Amino acid sequence: MDVNDKYGQDGIKAGSVHVIQDFYSRALNRQQTIRVYLPPNYDDKACRYPVVYLHDGQWCFHDGSSETWEADVIAEQLILSGQIPPVILVGIDCNEKDRRREMSHITPPPFRRMGRRGYIPCYSFEGEGMGYSYEYCVTDEVKPYVDANFRTLPDKKNTLLAGASMGGLVTLNMGTSRHETYGMLGLLSPAIHWVADEFYNSITWRDQKIWLDCGMVESYYVDNARELYKIYSSLGYKQGKDLWFLAQPGAIHTERYFRERFKMLLLWMFGKTPKAKSCVILGNDTVSVGGMPMVCNVIVIYENGVMGSDMDADFDIREPGIVEINGNGEIRALCQGETEIIYHNETLTANKHIKAVNSLSRDILLEIYADIPEDTPEQEPIVFHFFRDQYCILQKKEDNLYHGLIGIPRDWEFFGHFTRCVENRDMKTECTHDGQPVNRYIKADDNIVMHYKVEKWSDL
Repeated sequence: MDVNDKYGQDGIKAGSVHVIQDFYSRALNRQQTIRVYLPPNYDDKACRYPVVYLHDGQWCFHDGSSETWEADVIAEQLILSGQIPPVILVGIDCNEKDRRREMSHITPPPFRRMGRRGYIPCYSFEGEGMGYSYEYCVTDEVKPYVDANFRTLPDKKNTLLAGASMGGLVTLNMGTSRHETYGMLGLLSPAIHWVADEFYNSITWRDQKIWLDCGMVESYYVDNARELYKIYSSLGYKQGKDLWFLAQPGAIHTERYFRERFKMLLLWMFGKTPKAKSCVILGNDTVSVGGMPMVCNVIVIYENGVMGSDMDADFDIREPGIVEINGNGEIRALCQGETEIIYHNETLTANKHIKAVNSLSRDILLEIYADIPEDTPEQEPIVFHFFRDQYCILQKKEDNLYHGLIGIPRDWEFFGHFTRCVENRDMKTECTHDGQPVNRYIKADDNIVMHYKVEKWSDL
């Protein structure tokens, strides 16, 4: 298919998204939908542009809902304001029914890497991963088509590959195996718990620029993303130069926060180096002798709105000998007492009070009580789904009262909600009386007894 036949060379409108629905992929053996955003400056036929390839194309561009990245809107605002040069965006739609399989290069291991929780049994999908076929589709079919039909800068240093969650996972895999093609990688909340441990041994320095992030309210994603940062750092990637990490405060695993971080990603990849404006040290203030380290998150906010977690920080300790802290913000207690850590860079400082105690459990216990509506079907389970694919089936105590226990690593943050379905967290969910969805924020900083009332079920 020739894009000129479809739109006409003079009819291609700049500053808009063009949907190509009949692109046939031999690798995937199906018609593939591709969405191409052209910047406002595209009418200048003398210019060529960097390209950003985005997975999950149907959720990337503006469609009037709040469930997309608004990638085209964000890019256009940054281009028109002069904060970044003009870029082309290419969104490749995913196969929604088989997304996990298509974006997994292997069949995920039966035990999922869960950060401080260790490994737990994990169901992913039936059959083998199709990631290599998807990789071939994007790299050897879509990219040559885009380069042939649009005025791109096709070289490595002008090609960015980005995605969130499973899109972040497939970006990591493709960026590793096709490093000669993709010079920039955007890893937004990558689902790296679905790679085999052996994969980490294949990561080497590849002369790429890497954005890595997650939301602080994403439990084990935070642990795993920090570990991936350490691997990159150990290979010679330098923070601020060719590696950026952000654990975004208050952020959960949704398009709203992917949207916010995509804007920061574009600014860091293509914009000018900004000055730091403010900083803050986030995290709990209690750590135990001989226990797990307490992790603090030093957030630096820059004049252009980009945020970063300083993972190569400089700290002073007010009363030395009570705790020790490394540049990644991991604090270990040496003896009981209280002190203060002081973060500083060239222009900014921030303080945080720290309490060292003799003993503190690694895990905490969440005890959950739920009062459910009287019209709840008695034969159906009552389930608390918390962060992605974790859940707890509650047991009946009285007529409308259910009870459950969950063990969670201390300091994890996440959202959860009640359903009447074990397999799917999005079916038969709780809602408010006026039909609004319910999400319950939990920070696991100590043993907690929670008593909730389910107002209504969404399907009753």
